[in-house]
Amino acid sequence: MRKIYNKKILLCKISNLIFNKKISFSTDIDENLQVGLINYDINHVIQAHYHPKIKRVINNTSEVLILLRGSIQIVLYDENRKIFKKIKLKSPKIINLYGHGHKIKILTKKTNIIEIKQGPYVDKKDKILIK
Repeated sequence: MRKIYNKKILLCKISNLIFNKKISFSTDIDENLQVGLINYDINHVIQAHYHPKIKRVINNTSEVLILLRGSIQIVLYDENRKIFKKIKLKSPKIINLYGHGHKIKILTKKTNIIEIKQGPYVDKKDKILIK
């Protein structure tokens, strides 16, 4: 896993999509969006369970991109909205973004990405464009 920091602030984590462990999380236990890959053999049973309602306070929107096919360039921005780093990635990858400025450029035809983030999405408040 590759972690990208700017002045001790975590901007992004990049992980390979294929893990060798039974359960492998690309997030730490205290992050506001948990992402893991589960690999079990046939007939394994995940015990019946539920998740009770718990009030949580979330101050930013984290995103997870699952790059299934193709390649992309991610541009990360610093706290002043200036370009901090450009990264080219080829599939398969899991990319965790932590609410800081970013841009994504598609580099190959038929690139497939799954995006996951917290909701509900408030159109004019949840996304501010960097010019």
